[in-house]
Amino acid sequence: MNILRIPILWLLSMGWHLWCVATLRPDFRRLGDTAVTFSSFFALFCLASWTRWGALGGHTAFEVLATIVVWTITLLLVAERTHRASTLFFTLLGSSAVVDFMASAVQVLGYGDFVSRSFWFLVEVALMLGAYAHFRAMPAEVQASGYRRKTVAEQVESRA
Repeated sequence: MNILRIPILWLLSMGWHLWCVATLRPDFRRLGDTAVTFSSFFALFCLASWTRWGALGGHTAFEVLATIVVWTITLLLVAERTHRASTLFFTLLGSSAVVDFMASAVQVLGYGDFVSRSFWFLVEVALMLGAYAHFRAMPAEVQASGYRRKTVAEQVESRA
């Protein structure tokens, strides 16, 4: 049972963060500016893109890969700055993943013909703008490059 603990916790954590992104309240305080956080969001972004465009969209592997690369570079250019945390970029990847998962679900349910690509694009932009506004409202320490949340022990220590 112990071997399943990490993947289950990861799935629950990522589900929580995607839910927060989808409801326009990304939890930047709990996101660390780390390679693990990037890897987690990027993995979900790639999985969601592949599901929407490859498995359900009928695009070739090269087309899906090209879409992933172009969209990643676009989000990097929009969100990444040397003086601030990369967590904004991570949540933009999460916004894209949320929309791709929603579009995939609508497609699987058989309603894909009723929802245009323009609609999904507008939803994605709205989620991204909401994430940006929420990020800008965070304290400077959360926005700072290299931010990581304090552990429980560090929180107790700083209060003493």
